[in-house]
Amino acid sequence: MATNWYNAYQLSIVDETMSSSDDDLPATTNIVVEVRDTSDALSTLFTSRQGTTTLANPFVMSAADDGSNKLVRFYSDDAIVNVAVFDYGNAAQTTTHSMHFGRYGRLLQVTPQSRDKHIILSRQDALRIVRVPLLATGTDADDTPASWDNALADCVIANGSSVKIIFPAGFHISDIVGEGETTDASATFELGFDNATESGDVNGLLDTAVLDSLPYSQLTTGTRGVLLQVSDGVDVDGYTTDGTIKTLVVKGSSGIDTFRGNVFIIGYMLPTLIDVT
Repeated sequence: MATNWYNAYQLSIVDETMSSSDDDLPATTNIVVEVRDTSDALSTLFTSRQGTTTLANPFVMSAADDGSNKLVRFYSDDAIVNVAVFDYGNAAQTTTHSMHFGRYGRLLQVTPQSRDKHIILSRQDALRIVRVPLLATGTDADDTPASWDNALADCVIANGSSVKIIFPAGFHISDIVGEGETTDASATFELGFDNATESGDVNGLLDTAVLDSLPYSQLTTGTRGVLLQVSDGVDVDGYTTDGTIKTLVVKGSSGIDTFRGNVFIIGYMLPTLIDVT
């Protein structure tokens, strides 16, 4: 007889048309699900009712999807959970990337018996939120900030994933908010755009930033990079990506080994004019 019998959750993640087709949710490997208990702590998740195999949290949707109908299944000891979903689009599909990138949805106070188990990701919402987990490039589920100790690294979307965060053209960044999970008082980090083929600003969004308050920290003028402020330190009205400088990178200071957290990049997609001539 099983010693543990965990609560079963099954959620449907759909487009605003209530469709879960591949056209509307183009890449379940680029959709991240985060589950928290009523105290706002990350829930411990499992892939089976008996709890024999743990599921990373947050996790990439495909890790808990049955592969055909976009139903996310997981098991938890928590009787009530809050669920947030972040869509990172599909950077390989450049024509539709902007339609999906930065979409988010949430469902609060979910129980195994809840009738409403649909999370809707709308294409039409003006506000987009890009969650940036500060995990660097590690693909191991236990990746730690030690892997970006004094080294430039591509940001990835979730524990155990190698999928990079790539911005489409026309995304207007209007604000940045930080979430500290574990602080490191002596450590700072930079956040910006750059890789081997892009000439971006490595510290263009955040420069020598530190998340020293929990859970949220407003990343204001003192830490904003050159893309978000003018030379005299006055905030400017955001930054709009151009599609050429697009890969998000992070670099921690020397000795950053205990810090964990997230940066939320808040903005919206500008209207796109299509040439039909």
